[in-house]
Amino acid sequence: TSDLLDVVERLAVFAEMQVKHMCRTPRPIDFAIEVQPMIQTPDHSSFPSGHSCESFAVATVLHRLMTGESAAVGVAKQAHPFRVAERMAANRTVAGVHFPSDSAAGAVLGCAIGEYVFALASGKTFDNALPGFAAGTGNGAFGDTEDFSLDWLATVVAEPALKDDPEVDNLILSTAWRLAAEERRGGGA
Repeated sequence: TSDLLDVVERLAVFAEMQVKHMCRTPRPIDFAIEVQPMIQTPDHSSFPSGHSCESFAVATVLHRLMTGESAAVGVAKQAHPFRVAERMAANRTVAGVHFPSDSAAGAVLGCAIGEYVFALASGKTFDNALPGFAAGTGNGAFGDTEDFSLDWLATVVAEPALKDDPEVDNLILSTAWRLAAEERRGGGA
């Protein structure tokens, strides 16, 4: 399980850092000297929140392993892994190093990464698009005055339509997933 989650976390870091480098979004402290972060402000882009992305990717995989349910179901039920991920994301806003929209975008990206890992590990592909993210006003975007929450995320994260694909054969992920599932059932190494 630890090996599988390590892969998930590394994939999330890789993806989030690509977006951060493209966006180069300033941090809250860059807008007002009155913002006094309680932790060291990272020197890379604020958008999307890496902590949110990574924690929601891990939450998605853990929820899939524990229940077989998608991120959409887990978020709607406010399952424990997603409540922990939400808390991690919100704490970064409270600490003064992120905006709520950073956490929202990170959560959407993280859930998508978690579902992608599940699909690859299961020999499946997506038959529908995973949700996108827009910040601002109108058309379902994360509003300027909104606060990130699981209730908001439940309106965005959709049930993935997965189909078997004989071309998808990721031996590393499928083995890691199988071993984690066996470990959960008490028969693993």
